[in-house]
Amino acid sequence: LILLLATSPTLGLLALLLALVRIGIFVATRRRYRELTAESLEAQARSQSYEVQIMAGMETLKSSGLEHRAVERWAHLFVDLMNVSIKRGRLSAIVDSAMDALAVASPLVLLGYGATLVMGGTITLGTMLAMNALAGGFLVPLSGLVSTALRLQFLGSYLERINEVFDT
Repeated sequence: LILLLATSPTLGLLALLLALVRIGIFVATRRRYRELTAESLEAQARSQSYEVQIMAGMETLKSSGLEHRAVERWAHLFVDLMNVSIKRGRLSAIVDSAMDALAVASPLVLLGYGATLVMGGTITLGTMLAMNALAGGFLVPLSGLVSTALRLQFLGSYLERINEVFDT
């Protein structure tokens, strides 16, 4: 990025702006992503806990004739789990789509802007191509870091849930 800014400040600033958009998407969605993951884990725990209770008390349920009631309650818990999972999947799809769109659009934007600079005589064609290669060398690893940060966000929710279990 420093070399980009030193060679062509406008292309460097454009690459920085594209990087900030990626980081902004992560920052804007991380809290919601964490909330949905925590909700999903909680709903999953409720559903699985109730399943274990049903299995442990199967004789009692059958002798009381309450199987339908137990299955109905479990179905509600399962629907809650699926609703949270769908919300989390939808958010993940939106974030992934935005990141993928940026991965495709960034080189095109840089090439388009670089072409206008070449046509205006501000920089040479070789300089523009070198700047695009440098920008790619900056933006591609940054995308990987943002993707890793999203995965770590997911892992953090699991660690919080494990800590809650340990505390209990």
